[in-house]
Amino acid sequence: MTTTFNENRAQDRKYMAETISTIAADCGATVTCEAGPREISLDVATPDGLQVCVEFDGRSLQPNIYVLSWHMDFKSSKRLNPDTFGGNVNTCHFKKATYVAYGFEDLCDQFTFGLLLAKDGRAFLPEVERLAA
Repeated sequence: MTTTFNENRAQDRKYMAETISTIAADCGATVTCEAGPREISLDVATPDGLQVCVEFDGRSLQPNIYVLSWHMDFKSSKRLNPDTFGGNVNTCHFKKATYVAYGFEDLCDQFTFGLLLAKDGRAFLPEVERLAA
């Protein structure tokens, strides 16, 4: 049986944030956490400059729908590869991608997918294509 977590419940938010933090650490990313009385915000960054913020908002009007706004650090020369990264990569500059996750399980799957692609380099365009982009 799959347990359904809801960001409107305080103990679920805590568990969800801990789970995302563990996934990030397992994938070699760093996490900075800010928590308020009804929200938790996790800023995640990979060594190559890929970043994303994951928020659990107890006041959300659309609970359990998560927008992952992936973006490259402005200091990074790397560009996202739309053929491998998934989501909606901005093909104007290849520095941002958006994915909407429906429910915590989908969030974990998509979050893990993005971080693993960054870890092994498949998230990024090869150097020759980056120069042309």
